[in-house]
Amino acid sequence: MATKVKRSEIKTFMNTTPATTATYKLIGDGVTTGKINYNPKTTDETYITDDSATISIDSYAPTMPIEATAKNGDDVFEYVDGLRKARAVLADAETDIVNVWLYETATLGEYPAEKQSCSVQIDDFGGDGGTAAKINYTINFMGGAVLGTFNPTSKAFTPNPNVASLSALSIGALVLTPTFDPNWLWYTATTASSPQTGTATADDPTATVLLKNGATTIDTDTGEATGAITLATGVNTITAKVTVGTENVTYTVAVTKTV
Repeated sequence: MATKVKRSEIKTFMNTTPATTATYKLIGDGVTTGKINYNPKTTDETYITDDSATISIDSYAPTMPIEATAKNGDDVFEYVDGLRKARAVLADAETDIVNVWLYETATLGEYPAEKQSCSVQIDDFGGDGGTAAKINYTINFMGGAVLGTFNPTSKAFTPNPNVASLSALSIGALVLTPTFDPNWLWYTATTASSPQTGTATADDPTATVLLKNGATTIDTDTGEATGAITLATGVNTITAKVTVGTENVTYTVAVTKTV
């Protein structure tokens, strides 16, 4: 018999120490509403042979607006309030969350989950006289999620093993944030220099690796793709797609060229 999924069976944990070892804290205390808006991007076309349109889904741009009562002593509030006070932007406003599906079956205390890089956007703070202060913010998802499992007791995330993955990724000598991890798909970096040499090395030497700068292909090869990347002033999206058989994974580096 089918059973309803309760909202309390969908939990989100935020990393409140993104600059060091991850510390995951539950988003919930004081939170009155929070849902994932997937914001699909679609293309609507009507072919000359048809009377009805064909609508394809091109991508998603998920966001998670949070409405919360400000509660001093709550780890998530204090982290988000710190971002508000600093008016944090770019990498300073970035962290990660883990969405945990507690309505699914656990294995040894671990539930299916997704780890998602994100930025935290402060929307408003304060409220009406005579009421508790509110802090409303939006979690903006960045790139794809890493699928795995999460233990709500130990707060430990374990990624699923990937057949298609990179063993190394570099853009010149730029420092990637966070430090490269084969199971993490989204990075940022900053430089004033161009071009930079990009190199993406597959864990499987028989894998196909496609290295691109936006829509421009830099190199595609077996085992490793490498080449010169010309950077424009502003944010440049560098992707490395690894394909093994029918499985593929895409890593993304947002490189900001300052001048």
